[in-house]
Amino acid sequence: MSFKKIDTNDFITAAREYKVFEGYKCGVGGLDKIFRIDKQTLTTLVAMPGSGKSTFTNFYGYRMAKNNEWKTLYIAEETPKARQCRLLSVLFNGKADKASKYSVLYDYDLTDWQELLNMIKDAKDTYGVDMVILDNFSTLSKLIKNVNESANVGIALSALKKAAIETNTAIILVSHPTKINEGQKVTAYSVSGSANFFNLSDFMFTLTADKYAKETTIEVLKVRDDTKGVTGGECTLKYDAVHLKYSDTDSSTEDSDTDSQPADTTATKEDNTPKGINYDIAREVMKAKLEEDKQTETKDSQPAPAGTTKAATQQTAVQPASKEVKKAKQEDTQPAAVPAVKEEVTKEKANTEEITKQEAKEEKQHITPDFIHNTKVSIMGEHKVLNEYTLYNAIMLGRNCKEEIEAVRSIDRSKNEIAYKKAKAKVLSFTPSCLCPIGGSAKAENVEHVNPLIAVDLDEKDNKGLSIEEMRTKINSLPYVMYSSISVGGRGMYALIPIAEANKNDFKGVFNALNEDFTKLGLKLDSSCVNVNRERYMSYDDNEYWNKQCEIYTRKINIPTQVHTHPSKVGENAKKTLTPREFSDVKSMVEDIKRNKLQLSKNHTDTLGLGNAIANIWGEEGRELLHIIRSQREGYDEYKTDKTFDDMLYNNEDNERYGLGLIFTKYKEAKQGQTQVN
Repeated sequence: MSFKKIDTNDFITAAREYKVFEGYKCGVGGLDKIFRIDKQTLTTLVAMPGSGKSTFTNFYGYRMAKNNEWKTLYIAEETPKARQCRLLSVLFNGKADKASKYSVLYDYDLTDWQELLNMIKDAKDTYGVDMVILDNFSTLSKLIKNVNESANVGIALSALKKAAIETNTAIILVSHPTKINEGQKVTAYSVSGSANFFNLSDFMFTLTADKYAKETTIEVLKVRDDTKGVTGGECTLKYDAVHLKYSDTDSSTEDSDTDSQPADTTATKEDNTPKGINYDIAREVMKAKLEEDKQTETKDSQPAPAGTTKAATQQTAVQPASKEVKKAKQEDTQPAAVPAVKEEVTKEKANTEEITKQEAKEEKQHITPDFIHNTKVSIMGEHKVLNEYTLYNAIMLGRNCKEEIEAVRSIDRSKNEIAYKKAKAKVLSFTPSCLCPIGGSAKAENVEHVNPLIAVDLDEKDNKGLSIEEMRTKINSLPYVMYSSISVGGRGMYALIPIAEANKNDFKGVFNALNEDFTKLGLKLDSSCVNVNRERYMSYDDNEYWNKQCEIYTRKINIPTQVHTHPSKVGENAKKTLTPREFSDVKSMVEDIKRNKLQLSKNHTDTLGLGNAIANIWGEEGRELLHIIRSQREGYDEYKTDKTFDDMLYNNEDNERYGLGLIFTKYKEAKQGQTQVN
């Protein structure tokens, strides 16, 4: 007889002697709070491919060895044995002998599910393993006869559960979800044959990895015995890709490993708290500017040589950053008397002062304290949207990209442009001014939401004679600069400026006004910062600037482009002044292109030639024309077109120069063929 009733005395003894066991801890606090496995149990880990399941289970085996002296049998079907040995050795701080002590691996060629069960029993009998990790069910399922039948899957899992009980081991089975659409959350019912997995598993959990923030979130889907965990419990762990280890997000060390190198106690904790406006800098810059203006005024009061201008007498349009700055301005502008100046200068000065007075009366708007946390941006990798972050977290992400950023900064762009661009392409980017759907690109048509925020660049080549620190001081004096930092290349600066909600769809107008303000401070902006979908490469700066109470920038200036208005020389990069006849011809051509969808550019070579000609004639103001031309052909990409024009605009010294002749030749060819977009 294979069974018997437990008699009354045995029943009472068992009830009295039973003690509640809360499960085995792995030593990672956040994980132990929600999840503590036990022997004689079956655990299922279900997560999406590429989420780090194998990395996590390897780490979990290592932690159970460290915390409980457990030995683990690893059956990793998709990982070569040599690689698995290497990965486990890394976890044990490169000590392969120690890794071997707690890790059991077999060379095998299994043919059915029973051989798998026999391997588990042999590992227990021979090596005394405490845990078995099966990675993964998809590859092991070939051992099950008629695996497509749910009943057979249930029988196989039941046998596995029985093996866990008979061998007194904890078995973890890794599985991929099959019942899930893109964007859906993994649940206990996402795996194929979910009823079998859910019913037979003592524990179920899933994990989601944020590779760019280097964090992994663990969520418990099932705990049979609530003394050993929390169903629905969740924790987020930091991931150290170098050591393949996880730790609590509030932990200062990787995992408190006693075998690791001692922590550097001399290092200071990084302060990520945004800093308030630097009023000292603001006052210093404004005072210097006012002193400069006073000296210029005095100088200009003397008779001027023929042909000179009075531009230096213009007042800065920059608004003071604080009451202290206003006070400083008042105190510094109290000279006893100013010699008389020419009538036109006096009138100009009076107008400027009137504007300043009026602006002072207006109550300035400021960003809310949570602006940086409520503003959502897209994280980009090789111009594809990878994720959605808050603005603050996107900026902080740059600190996790230091290795890639330093690689960019180590290259002299003037000597090796190709190497510089290749290194830069490896750095993540984000879109400060907009949000785009995950998986797509940052094309204009993909923009889902526009942020009231503009990013401006100040390149070294455009601001020669100014050091980074000099640029930084001037930039940070502006009351509407919310954040500033060294750019990815380390030889320029960029700034983030909140703008009026009503102006967020007119970035060009806002840029024109900002360009005017920055020019008066002796700074030149990169003229390509006018696209709402423009990407911003990650950077980091130990002296980054935060202004939590900055003003919202409300100005904008709309300047008509040459193509649509007047045939005079437009833009600093313009090389040619059009005659009235040429202007009329260009205007008619543009109207014809748009009306009849004419394709002047049939391939990339055509686009390069046209971009060259347009850049040579119009400079930056010709960017719109190239977009008009390129958008008539299939495959138009706003980002790539901008990039092409940037190359022509800034590197055309090295290229053959084209002019109107090429543009009209391509136009005539398109007219003759009447090639149109369907």
